Amino acid sequence: MKTDSAFQIGKTHDICEDFTLTGSLKSTGDDAYYTIVSDGCSSSPNTDLGARILSYSIAEEIKNIYNNSANFMFSFNTDSCITRARTSLEALKVSQESLDATSLISYSVDNNTEVLVYGDGCVAIGFEDGRILVINFEFPNGFPFYLNYQPEYSIRHGQWYKIQGQEYPCTITSSIINNDGSFLELDKECSPEFSFSANKKSVSIFVRQDHYGGRVYFHAGENTSLPKFMVSMSDGISLFYETEDKGTSLINSNIDYRNVINEVLNFKNFNGKFMQRRLNRFIKFCQNNDWHHSDDISFSAIYFGE
Repeated sequence: MKTDSAFQIGKTHDICEDFTLTGSLKSTGDDAYYTIVSDGCSSSPNTDLGARILSYSIAEEIKNIYNNSANFMFSFNTDSCITRARTSLEALKVSQESLDATSLISYSVDNNTEVLVYGDGCVAIGFEDGRILVINFEFPNGFPFYLNYQPEYSIRHGQWYKIQGQEYPCTITSSIINNDGSFLELDKECSPEFSFSANKKSVSIFVRQDHYGGRVYFHAGENTSLPKFMVSMSDGISLFYETEDKGTSLINSNIDYRNVINEVLNFKNFNGKFMQRRLNRFIKFCQNNDWHHSDDISFSAIYFGE
């Protein structure tokens, strides 16, 4: 396995509020791999700093689970993670609101992979046959859940819950990007849970909705194989547009996020900094084709090959 990540500032931002981390954990047993995407809320202060501190706190929690838990899967401790991050901000005398950030957390060990989505974002899973499963997590009213809204901090959580006004406000949709770039809608709203398998030899991908976002899980047994790659990304993937010069005016048109994903995840190989290299080439493609992204974009990838 290999991991890599990359992020890029959006056209309307003065500072990038997205951040990514990836890494591996070695031991005498099975090696573990993790990826993290954190997308800071633009309306909260200093979330560029908060997203970084939160990402390192998440990485530290993953290491603690790996070293101290008998079951690496399903053991992520959000309380410990956010408490560690808040303690760091207290020492710096920075507002706790700086931790208002979406978090997409994935870790893989022994053919098991789990993705936790706190807030909005997207998970893309590429199969050996070239198709890509896209799972999109969003909050239609524009108020995603952050780890910083944990229930024990009743004021912040209460404000968020009052705005939501329902038990499970997150919407999960899924679709397949075919080899020719066309889309196949699997389910307009596949909540509260669904599963998908590319073929009889591929693992089944299980997805579950929750009030904070959702969870993706898959396991490769003796008779099934892992996907080729998996990429977590921030919701900036949905905010691309293209500009057309009409002579007397410039017309901006939104680009379907699946078209963006199909282009940016067009991996030629997985050597070295494969995600950063792919993003660099994609940015050049955007410049040549008048594609733009108003929001920051970030990607964390796991390649399941050797």
